[in-house]
Amino acid sequence: MLGSKDCSPDQTGSTRHTFYEPRGVWTDGTRLVVADTGNHRVLIWNRFPSRPEDDADIVLGTGKAGSGNNEFNEPYAVTSDGIKLFISDKKNNRVLIWDRFPSRDGDLPARILGGDLSVPTKKTLYSPQGLFYRDKQLWVTDTNNNRVLRFEIN
Repeated sequence: MLGSKDCSPDQTGSTRHTFYEPRGVWTDGTRLVVADTGNHRVLIWNRFPSRPEDDADIVLGTGKAGSGNNEFNEPYAVTSDGIKLFISDKKNNRVLIWDRFPSRDGDLPARILGGDLSVPTKKTLYSPQGLFYRDKQLWVTDTNNNRVLRFEIN
């Protein structure tokens, strides 16, 4: 268990091993990635944590809502192929993509999809939440546009 030592459901926190409204999770059996939605950040463990107090190795985001390349406003879903990392940034209406798995705090994404709330097009997103990546295709649930989009990712 992570985030609470005693199974209490109402504990929250913003240390490197506690959460506030965690949503998305991904693992390859060794690394673990958690979207810490309420803290506007993503925590990465390079080795699967064995105790609740095991600190994350890497923190992406500043811990405060923002729209810069190093900030999130409710990161929601995470997925990866073990090399690339994808994070849906729900309230910024975008998906951030790292072409190489982040290796230190604050690593910036290589690419950003969406981020524009103008008239819906093939490239705009409105509250993306779910992600799935396989065979160079990223599937995104574009929740408030009531659709699912597929992006070719090389």
